[in-house]
Amino acid sequence: MKLLYITNGINGAGGLERVLSIKASYLADHFGYEVTILVLNDQDKDCFYKFSDKINGINPSRRKSHPVYAILQKWNTKACQNGRS
Repeated sequence: MKLLYITNGINGAGGLERVLSIKASYLADHFGYEVTILVLNDQDKDCFYKFSDKINGINPSRRKSHPVYAILQKWNTKACQNGRS
């Protein structure tokens, strides 16, 4: 099974980061799930919690050639034009 988690950041010491590290790592290590985490902000900072080595990470701002980067840029532009920030 494939899972995609989308989050603003995973470098903080908050509850979301902790639960995501435990849950995603467990599913990847014990059930063989293909887990990918898309991080929208703070990609240059290290993770506060340990994540399994089996988890794939996508940092679209690091690789502007990544297809997700183009999608996020279009979405962000539309959101700003609609009055949302």
